[in-house]
Order: sequence, then C-alpha cells, then structure tokens
Amino acid sequence: MAHLDSVEVLTDEHLKNIVGDGIALARRQQPLKAFIPVFGSNTPLHNPKLKGQKPGEAHVQNYASLLVRIRDAMGREANNVPCEVCGAPRSLDARQLKDSAGRTPSFGRDWLPLAGAATEANLWPAASGSPHTCARCLLAVRLLPSALLLVDGRLTVLQSAPPDFADIFVRDLYDHVRVREQAGDVATVGTKEGKRALARRLLSVLDALRLQQRLGVVDSKTRVFAWYFTNAGDRADVALEELPSRALLFLRDVVHAGLGPEIERLMASEPRKDTEWTPGMLRCLEEGRDYDPLYPRAKHPGASVPLFELYQTRVLGRTTCALEVAHAIATALTGAVRRKDDLDSLRKPEAFRRSELRARVRLAMVAMAGEGRFSLADYRSLFPVRDGPGVAVAGDGWKVLGYYVHQTARNGRKHGEPPSALADTDTVSFIADRVLDRLLTVRGAQFVRDLVARAERTDDGWLRDQFLACAWREEGFTFVAWSALALDGHGRLAAREWVFQTRLHLAARLSEDALRRVLRPPWPEPAATPMSDSALPGVVAAALQNYLVEYVTVRGAHRLERDIVRPWLARRLGTQWLGERLSSPQRRAPLSSRTWRDWLEEPDGTRRAFQLGLAVCNAARRLIAVQPTPVEEPA
Repeated sequence: MAHLDSVEVLTDEHLKNIVGDGIALARRQQPLKAFIPVFGSNTPLHNPKLKGQKPGEAHVQNYASLLVRIRDAMGREANNVPCEVCGAPRSLDARQLKDSAGRTPSFGRDWLPLAGAATEANLWPAASGSPHTCARCLLAVRLLPSALLLVDGRLTVLQSAPPDFADIFVRDLYDHVRVREQAGDVATVGTKEGKRALARRLLSVLDALRLQQRLGVVDSKTRVFAWYFTNAGDRADVALEELPSRALLFLRDVVHAGLGPEIERLMASEPRKDTEWTPGMLRCLEEGRDYDPLYPRAKHPGASVPLFELYQTRVLGRTTCALEVAHAIATALTGAVRRKDDLDSLRKPEAFRRSELRARVRLAMVAMAGEGRFSLADYRSLFPVRDGPGVAVAGDGWKVLGYYVHQTARNGRKHGEPPSALADTDTVSFIADRVLDRLLTVRGAQFVRDLVARAERTDDGWLRDQFLACAWREEGFTFVAWSALALDGHGRLAAREWVFQTRLHLAARLSEDALRRVLRPPWPEPAATPMSDSALPGVVAAALQNYLVEYVTVRGAHRLERDIVRPWLARRLGTQWLGERLSSPQRRAPLSSRTWRDWLEEPDGTRRAFQLGLAVCNAARRLIAVQPTPVEEPA
C-alpha cells in the first residue's frame, strides 16, 4: 500500500500517509468480504444499525475517525506495558482512542484476531482483558483485509525466510485485490477454489519474478510458511504449515520453463473438492504424491512431456534414465502394434494390469540393463519400494509407461544420464553381487548371461539354491536374511519381485567391463555363534550345533564338508537323514522324535528343509573357521 520494496523500510510516516483522513480506506474496506471474517460484524464499519439496514456512509465516517485516532496515537502510546505483538516498550491505552464526544471504545480481544483463547475471540470480547499493543501494530492489523487469501475456507497469510518472497507475495496479492475491487468484485481471493487458490497465487508471484528476472529470490534455502486461521464464532483456530521446498522449487521451474499456463489448465481439470482421494496439485506437491491430471484419460490429454518429466524428476524423484527407459519401452510397444483397435486397447488405463504385458516390459528392462542403459536404482525410481516385510514395490511405474504409450514423441530429448547407483546398505544388490561373484568364479560370465536372459531359469527355487551355496561360502546368507526379503507380512512366500530385482541387477553388472566391475565385498562381521540367525527353535538349534561340533571334532573339517555339506547341497541328504541323526539313541542327548516331527510339519516341510540347509551350511563354515565349542542342550 505504501509502494515500498521491503517491509523493513516501512515507517510510521508511511502508515500515516496510507490512512490519510481514513475515509478512502474505510470506503474500500466496508464492502470487502474478508473484513468480517477477520474482525466480525460488531465494528464501527458495520454497526450500530437498525434491523434490515445496510452499513452506509455514517459507518464509514465513524470507522475513518477511529483509524485517524489510531494513526495519531503512533509514537505517543501512554501505557508502560510492552506491546504483545512486536515487543515495543509501550502500548496503547484505550483512553487515547476517545471519540469527539469523549466516549472510550470497548477495547477487547476482538480488536486483534486470535489474540486470546477461542472462547474469548468472538463470544465474550468485552469480558476479556484488553490486549496490550502499540498503535502501529493495531493499525497494521486493520489493514489485513486488503491482502488476504482464502484457502480451503481459512484465511491465509504467508511468511518466508528470508522475508523477500513473502513481501513480494503480499504486494502481488494486494495489487490483485485492487484490480478486483475496481471491477466490482469484493469476494475474498480464493473463494470456492480450495488449495488451488494458493497454488495460483504462487504461480502469479513467480511469473512476476520471471518477468523481472528475479527468480533467484527463490532457491533451496527459501522457507515459506502459511498461517491458516479462522476467527468465526466459537471455532476460532490457527495453524502454521510449512510449504515443502520441493513444491516451491517445482513451481519456480515450471514458470522458468514457460509452463505456467499449462499447469493452470491442469488445475482447472481437478475435482472441485480437494480431498485425500482426489488431491489437488498443491496437496500432491506438499506430500510428494503423484498428480493424476498429468496422465491422459478419455478426452483429457494430460500434460506435455516437458511438464510431465519435470514433475517426475523434481517431485517424485524418478531418474531421467528411468524415464528414458520407460519411453523406449512404450515406443517399442506401440511400434509393434499394427491395428488401431490394438493401439486403443494398449492406451487404456487398465492395459498395464495384464500380466502378459507386464512380463514383456520386465523382459525389456532386463535387456536394457544388459546393454548398460538401466539399473536397479533406476527401476526403483520408477517403481518405489514399499515399506514393510519382503521386497515389494508400488505400481506407480505402470502409470508412467501408460503415459508414454500416449506420448511417444519426446522431441528428440535425450538426457544422457548414466544409470544410477544404489546405496552400499541395499540388501538386494549386496546379495546379488555376492551371488554373481560366486557364479563368475565357478561358471563364468557367459553362463551367467545366458542364465539371466532366460526368465524361466531364474525363479525362487533358483534363488534358494544360490542362497544355500553362498551360505557355505561366506557370511550374510542366513534364514533371517532370507525371510526378510522373501516373506510377506503374513509369513507367506512372496519372492517374485526379489527374484526379478536380482536378475535385473545381475544383467546391469554383466554389462560392465570386467576390469571396471566392482562387486560388493563379503559381509564383514563374523557371527556370534554357529547358529546365529538360523531362527531354529532352541532345542533343535542346540541339537544340530552339538552334532556338527562332535562331527568336526572327531572326524575333521574335511569330512564335515565331504560327508554332510556337499551331499546336502547336492540334495543327496535331507530332513529325514538329519532327523535320524539328531534323534538317534546313540547320541548323548538325543532330540525328541516328536519334537522334531512337530516342528518339521509347521508350516511346510519345504521351507523347513531350506531353513535347516542354511543352518547346516552356515554352522559348518563357522565351525571350521573357529575352535568348536559344544553347547548345553536345553531341557
């Protein structure tokens, strides 16, 4: 209102000039729909009046007189109590606001929205204590309706650190309100727009900064906060929420790329209500969620490729390499279609729910990984890992492929980004690296390439065999580790996704030159006991450990490997043979046959056999490495 570049240079003289004689300001504020939600209707600008009477010029004159009295009290506050708003050493005394007839206004909490408890705000303003505030702060609050935004039914004020962005936002909003006033529109900006109102104002501000070549005001260090408040009846409330940096930076990049009008078009296609099930763009940005209007559906064309890929990379964290692969796969799928009906079928939202099509896509991904164009990290950026037991991914990546089936032309854009790498702590890639290290040693690279190329040869049974073989070779391949990756939350086998990710990682590793291929080293931490992480019941674990200890002590490590480990890996020995040995009466403390049978049959014999195999391989390797020590059998 003072046409200053920053609030930091605002002085009392500027505020006095804004108020002037108060008449123009009062006339402007009287019809504004934002005034009553802030201060209520019981103010000189609207009351007192007869029933059915509308506020008129007399109310304007009364309110203008009050504004002038507040203006004149600036710098002359008579109360020695500090201002509760800005901390100034002195605050306003209500007697300083006497009118020409000598009447002192009722100076209650309703003069400052939300200054007291919810029950004080509007229900009993006169009965509550007067607020301690300086005239400058009181006047600033009276100007609030001139630059307010309504977001989801709540009045909204923005704050930023550094303050530059919020200053620019308020100036832009004030100018917008003024333009609407001159056109006769006095509704609060954002009415019936939900959160789209805030998104549109942010885009407007960023576009103004672009035209001024000042987009640098917004960077990764800029923090923006929204104060949402309501001062209505007994529901007075306020909430402070930070707008995530990714939301602001995405909107900045959208404006910088000249995509502002397109994002406005997408927002216009949103459902009227912004809910958890039909979220608007700003909610999606705040929560890092996918935004449905980006995708084509029926007659809705979706987003352009530049906007779509900007959202995928900036908001959802997908790699450009993953998007390139998705585009290449979609292009290959559409290129293989000869009939229009088949193309229309491929472009339906439910097309990628078909298992046959998903299998073709996965096969193409493995092939591209084998060419060095894709990695497990890129796959996971396309299909994010879901929290919880087992290896499971969200199905969002199929929507990305569905988008590119509609938009096969990318204007020749190539990012040229190399495949991404995974963190060293990733378990799936660690196990895949160790499996590959063993296979390269015992079978060679060509054998592994042929193996990876044929999906039917790499199932969960194959992965179990590799796990057993590696358990005999090194640490880290235990039943606890296997269960964490292969079992779902109900304890059921669900290893398909793990098998595919292993296959994909092996293909990507094999694409690397042998001299550059750096596989993860073996697990560095030794196990505490021979039965560590076997998950066997105590009596079974103790019986098995003592049997193996006796065997290696009496016959030596070579015989333990030749007579037990190798035959077990070759499936010549199994649970029946082991049960007979552990429950043999010739043993010093034999395991009960009933205990063995009851455990072996629950939940299934196949899993128990695998669990025992891992326990045998891990314990035998550990016992050979250290001096064996028998353990006391549980009662």
